[in-house]
Amino acid sequence: MTIRVYYLETETIDGTDRMIGESIITNALVQSEDNLRKVIMDTTTAQHNALKAVAKSNRTAYPEEEAELRKTLFPTPTPSLQQQVDDLKARVTTLEAAAKVV
Repeated sequence: MTIRVYYLETETIDGTDRMIGESIITNALVQSEDNLRKVIMDTTTAQHNALKAVAKSNRTAYPEEEAELRKTLFPTPTPSLQQQVDDLKARVTTLEAAAKVV
């Protein structure tokens, strides 16, 4: 699979804007750019061929776009509240030990 960028047009159906080819899109980052939708997606060959057929243009993603997609799809997990409490307790213990040395 390869991360690619597609620029898709929108159409209005029953008062709702819809991306042409949206049924092909899965796990993607979608941004508005001018009057098009910029879709950054890790595609299979079949998805690429289908999107390429309806896109105004397409290209391989730049490294910063790949990083943005990965950050969106796989965000860095936030430590649990218990882990944060344990970390703070460890810091306090370290500070108390340092204060006794002085």
